[in-house]
Amino acid sequence: MLKLKEEFDYQTLSKKLQMDVDRLTSDNERLRKGMLVVEYEMQRKVAEAHLCAKEAEKQLQALKEV
Repeated sequence: MLKLKEEFDYQTLSKKLQMDVDRLTSDNERLRKGMLVVEYEMQRKVAEAHLCAKEAEKQLQALKEV
C-alpha cells in the first residue's frame, strides 16, 4: 500500500513539473516574440534616422551652394 502512494506522489509531482515546464516555455516564447518586435522597431527607427541624416546633409550642401 505504501508503495502505491509513493508512485502516486511521483506521478503527481511529474504532472506538476510538466505543467511548470509548459508554462515557462510559453512565457519564454512570449518574451522572445516581444523582443523580436522591439528589435524590429529599433532597426526601423535607426534606418529612419539614417534617412533623415542623409536628407539633412543634402539640404546643408544645397544651402552651401547658394
